[in-house]
Amino acid sequence: MEDNSTSERHENNNLKAVIAFSEFLGPDTTFYQVTRTEQIIKFLDMKTKIFSDDPEKGWITTWNDYLVRIKHFFRWLHNCRITLNRQTEEDLCAASSVDWIIPRFANIKRKRTKRLSPYGENEIWDIEDPKKYHMRHVI
Repeated sequence: MEDNSTSERHENNNLKAVIAFSEFLGPDTTFYQVTRTEQIIKFLDMKTKIFSDDPEKGWITTWNDYLVRIKHFFRWLHNCRITLNRQTEEDLCAASSVDWIIPRFANIKRKRTKRLSPYGENEIWDIEDPKKYHMRHVI
């Protein structure tokens, strides 16, 4: 990831998603043994919430975020470790990530949301709000 000049926060969030998926799989299942779409979907479905807890369906954003991170991980694993059968760190991923293919089991579509914005109505500022905030702190 460092070669992609991604931020440390982005790298940490990717690791957290992969670690959470690993914990879901349990100690008896390795990433190499994940070969079915259902294994990933079951994990992602743990991120869903019932309507009364999340009426705006914000959980879809979380579901999609975990999907993208897990899909990227399996693209890396499949293209750099399994398909190319590369064993040493020097051999890993000589090919660009643009050329990577998505393993069939990880080719899961993102969920669509009907939300117009990822922010709730109370989180969106009116045009006058920043001016009020600024004037209050200037005095």
